[in-house]
Amino acid sequence: MEIILNDWAGYDLFREKHLGPNIIQCGLGKVLMNISVYHPGMDIEVVLVINSDLGEKQWFLKRIFSKDRHLPKAQRYFELKEKYPFIKKIIFRSNFGRDIGAYNCGYQYLKKINYHGDVLFLNTGLAGPSENGWLKKYRDQFYSGKNIGLCGITMNSHNTNVSPSPFMPHVQSFFLFTNMDVLRKVFPYNLCGVWILHDKDRLIEEGEIGISQKVLNKGYGICCTTFKDFYYYKGASWDIPHIGDVRFLKEFEKNANHIY
Repeated sequence: MEIILNDWAGYDLFREKHLGPNIIQCGLGKVLMNISVYHPGMDIEVVLVINSDLGEKQWFLKRIFSKDRHLPKAQRYFELKEKYPFIKKIIFRSNFGRDIGAYNCGYQYLKKINYHGDVLFLNTGLAGPSENGWLKKYRDQFYSGKNIGLCGITMNSHNTNVSPSPFMPHVQSFFLFTNMDVLRKVFPYNLCGVWILHDKDRLIEEGEIGISQKVLNKGYGICCTTFKDFYYYKGASWDIPHIGDVRFLKEFEKNANHIY
């Protein structure tokens, strides 16, 4: 199975992410280390996509000589590839579309190599994995529902970046499990929002939310592991908390950006 893993070049390999009252120990180094410790429950290959203010050619010109701490040497990613053999390929790209643009870059690569299986898109703002068989559990959740197009850790009922917040159900994009069949049918060319650079709110609406909305409009369902028995389809009732981002509710804080 292919995993498209995205990181921003300016991040430290080990970092903290503040999510409300929660502090998440995360980062590329942390995620890769945990993947190596806890078996996914299936064979994987990782395509590492690194975003920066530079394009691919500029990255290679800078990889040896850069002393800017916000532009780490590209060499460290190749060292990670040597350390973790499950990293199959490294792609350096500009920051257009941020995470979504990186996911799209990985998607284009998978189309190029004529891949047809399951796909996981994720970024490095996640804690875990923390137990064996973690990836298989998400795969099982994805295939447990009828005609599911997208599965994640958590779902958001609204676009909470605008006020008043419209009902726009979506899987939160730090972790998106799907397959190439769904992607090819819903996004024959590119994922949505991939050319947006500076407008974060627009990227969330057209990219993160837009992906789920397009999946729903094609007749697929969406689901997440936080609510194992709930599957949402366009026009159906939303039978889980209807308050937007559940990660900020105390009862769900353990699920906040946390892989099994």
